[in-house]
Amino acid sequence: MIAGQGPQLSGAFAEYLVTYADFVIHVPDNWSLEDAGQLGIAPFTALMALYDLLKFPEPHSIPVVPPPPASSGAASSSRGIPILISGGASSVGLYTIQIAKHSGLYVIATASERNFDLVRSLGADVVVNYRDPVKAAKQIREAAPGPIEHALDCVSTGTSFEIVAASLDGKGTIANLGLGDYPTVEGVKVLNSIIFDYFGKVSSSKSKNPSPLLPIDP
Repeated sequence: MIAGQGPQLSGAFAEYLVTYADFVIHVPDNWSLEDAGQLGIAPFTALMALYDLLKFPEPHSIPVVPPPPASSGAASSSRGIPILISGGASSVGLYTIQIAKHSGLYVIATASERNFDLVRSLGADVVVNYRDPVKAAKQIREAAPGPIEHALDCVSTGTSFEIVAASLDGKGTIANLGLGDYPTVEGVKVLNSIIFDYFGKVSSSKSKNPSPLLPIDP
C-alpha cells in the first residue's frame, strides 16, 4: 500500500510506482516490508512538529542534570516541560510520544480507553480519554506539572479542538497537522504544516513558502 503524493492524491495498492528518488530508500535485507512500510510520513512529521514547529531542544543538545533530592521540593519541575499530544494512538502520535520522552518532556496524551496500555507502553506519562472533552481538559490541566504551553494536534477534527484549547493556559503554541482551518484560540499561536512542505515537492495550503504541487499528469 502506498500513500498519495500530496493533498489531491489518495493512497492505493500497487506493486510499482513512479516517484521522486529522494522520497524512497533501499530496504535493508534484514527488514520485512511490514517493518519498512511504517517508517515514512509519521516519524518525519513527529520530528517536524517537535523541533521545527514547537521549537523543543533536540535530545543531543540537552545537558544531563542529576535529579534533585526528594526533599528539595523540585520534583514537579524535574518532570520536564509538559506537552499535550491530541491523538496519542495515531501513527504520528505514537512516534511523537517516544521522541518527546528523549527530549525530556512530560507527555500527556489523549486516546481511547482501548489504547491506553499501548500509549503508556511507549512512554506517555498521562493518558486521558477524549470521549468527554470537558472532563478530558480538566484531567489534562490537573495532571500537568505546570501550565501547558505546547500542544500537538494529530487529530484536528471534532472534540480535539475543544480539548486542546481548554487545556492550554491562554498562551503558547499549537502545532496543527490538519489541512483545514484551525479554530482561533485566544492568546495562542497556531502553526499549520504537513511534512510534504519540507520535501520541497508538494505543500500544504497553509505553508508560508509553498512549493509547486506534484503534478498529477506526467
